[in-house]
Amino acid sequence: MRAWEIVRDCLAELGAQSGLALDLDADGVCAIAFQGGTTCVVEAADDSGLMLLHAEVVRPADGSRARLLEEAMALNLYGLATEGATLALDRPSDAIVLWFARPAAGLDGDGFAALLASFIETVERLRERLASDPRPEADQIEVGREDLTARFMAMRG
Repeated sequence: MRAWEIVRDCLAELGAQSGLALDLDADGVCAIAFQGGTTCVVEAADDSGLMLLHAEVVRPADGSRARLLEEAMALNLYGLATEGATLALDRPSDAIVLWFARPAAGLDGDGFAALLASFIETVERLRERLASDPRPEADQIEVGREDLTARFMAMRG
């Protein structure tokens, strides 16, 4: 199956469970608005076989721009604070977004729903963290080598 078909099937299953009509548009995109104000965009990229998720985390204000961009870069380190997703600056919207890509092959409705829920939780947690002014202490994101190795192996597997 192509990425488009897999993602459409996953959206249809999620839509049936939630009572929403979810489907990809002609460009392979579906935006889903969640309670709490987060909108997640789901995309299917047939050329690469990937399913992509992205959502706005925060729009930097002029006075906090440098701090937010620096903090976003620090949170990206090793992917631990972002659950393997990546924070980036979307220049057209001037927003810091979280994005994640994975092969669509092997994705089913339950796995998609769990991935989407985890992604939204991560967006909301990062939004809260970036909105708070003080920087977190370094020991809050410190991870032991064994934990890092275990997470890396789990991502590969």
